[in-house]
Amino acid sequence: MSSKQSDIMPNELGNAKSLIQDLAGYRFKDENILLDALDTTGLRVQQSNQRLALLGDAILKFIILDDWYPTGTPKGAGNDHVSRIGSNANLAAAARLHGIEAYVLTNPGHRGPVSQATLSTTVEAIIGAVYLDSEKDLDAVHTFMEALGLTVPGTGNVPAQNRKTLTAAFSSRALDGVLRFVRYQVNMARHAITSYRIRMRKHNIHMRMADSENAIHTCRRGCVP
Repeated sequence: MSSKQSDIMPNELGNAKSLIQDLAGYRFKDENILLDALDTTGLRVQQSNQRLALLGDAILKFIILDDWYPTGTPKGAGNDHVSRIGSNANLAAAARLHGIEAYVLTNPGHRGPVSQATLSTTVEAIIGAVYLDSEKDLDAVHTFMEALGLTVPGTGNVPAQNRKTLTAAFSSRALDGVLRFVRYQVNMARHAITSYRIRMRKHNIHMRMADSENAIHTCRRGCVP
């Protein structure tokens, strides 16, 4: 890391913190995790920005779908929201609109505007950073996303308690589905066993009848003078 970059970082970090706190009303407890999210150079911690972005991308999609699900609209609408809100173009536009672009840390030799892909990754990384720094508070993440315009329109902010209830409902439905599938498989297995037993009984009866007929024929042949 160059001395020039290390001199700039503290000031840039302070400004970035102020910006995000103004946007979402969230205060970072650990400044390093925010710096990891903004640092696209990999000079501080290798792939720190990309690792946070991978986490943030998953959380972004979850919150979008968590907002969409109570609307009762078809599955296609949920996919459309994820594709539109979570697209690189939309995330990069949000970063530019709200001034995040100015605080993205790039390589010292970089010139010109920050690329769309880098901005998109940085927004996802910040979402991941908020999630971890807030001790996995999805409501805090939702507030930040809403400030950037990254939530489903018309759904509003879902309170943390309601979000936990919705998550529990998803888990309950998933468990019910698994249990129904298991019951179905058990019933199918029972039906198969019963059918097999019936076939075996019929087979045994036929074998006994055949043995009896053979015995009768043998007896008749032996009894004929």
